[in-house]
Amino acid sequence: MIWQRAWWITKQSLRRSKIGFLISVLLNIYLSVIIGFMSIREIYSIPREQLTWRETFVTDGLLLICVSVMGFVMTKDYRTYWSSDSFTRRLVFLRAMPIRVEEIVLARFQQMVVCMLLLSASFFLPLYYFSGFADQISVWQYIEWAVTWLGISIMIGGFYVYVELGTTGKQYLLVSFLVTGLTLMAAIAIGLTGFSLFLTTVDLIEQYGLLVPILSHIVGFVIMLGWIKLCERRIRTRKYAR
Repeated sequence: MIWQRAWWITKQSLRRSKIGFLISVLLNIYLSVIIGFMSIREIYSIPREQLTWRETFVTDGLLLICVSVMGFVMTKDYRTYWSSDSFTRRLVFLRAMPIRVEEIVLARFQQMVVCMLLLSASFFLPLYYFSGFADQISVWQYIEWAVTWLGISIMIGGFYVYVELGTTGKQYLLVSFLVTGLTLMAAIAIGLTGFSLFLTTVDLIEQYGLLVPILSHIVGFVIMLGWIKLCERRIRTRKYAR
């Protein structure tokens, strides 16, 4: 029953997201072309022992940022939430209806996963053709690599859902800027140590194959379950979302 009621809420939200979905598709294509042409091709054009953090951090940082929000459709709410606090107002509306907290949270995570699966094609398909991946690994290995990053998307995306449901619009904006800055700083730090998340995931796929995306999704869904519980607890304690 909870799943059915949550799915009804999810479908209502998806119906309101058609224009936002189109915007998100175009944005994903644009970003995939930028990352493919300007970053991944450059990495593959340089011998690995000569790579520095300047080449790797852009790819790592942009990949992390892109996949972390892949389950979010660029609706009007996301274009104005810092000023309208639209997510809080929607939460208040849902809490005023005979809908359980568990159903609200489950519906939001269902929407995230569905959008992630739909939008992932608009990012990973162009990336394959514009990045030079075809000359480096097989199509099947690329699919495994892309699915691995979708697991990472689930891990990070759950955090953004928690912030969306648990904070005000201005706080959400502040956290988003902060996390983006920390992500880029982490990518630089990783690059300075001589590693690259992008290259490491490619190497893992070449060595272990299907095991890597399977583990990525197992870890991702376990972490998502944790975010679901935290969201339920947070919604119940929000004074303005009773």
